Amino acid sequence: MGMLLSDALAVQRLPERQKKLARSGRKVYLGHETRTGWSGYLPFYLFQCPNCLRLAKDYPHSYPENQYLACPECGAKVSFVRFWIRVNEFFSFIRFLFRLRLRFTK
Repeated sequence: MGMLLSDALAVQRLPERQKKLARSGRKVYLGHETRTGWSGYLPFYLFQCPNCLRLAKDYPHSYPENQYLACPECGAKVSFVRFWIRVNEFFSFIRFLFRLRLRFTK
């Protein structure tokens, strides 16, 4: 395991402001990139691993409702579910409960 040398150098060369934001717990968008063997581009983010406390660069894995960023150093998974998806799931659950209520009150 371990971060690619190109990613490690990219993290070192980032402006201090972006590193500070990542250390404060935010996921900082770095841009879209592609890798050898990939057919398209993916968004990459800078974040601080809660396990090893290193700054890491990764792209979101999995489906939108349970996405995560993986630390290339220790393998820890950091949740990356966007806020609007959680809001959407909440209102879907409320609609479901409302339909159940209507079904059982008839």
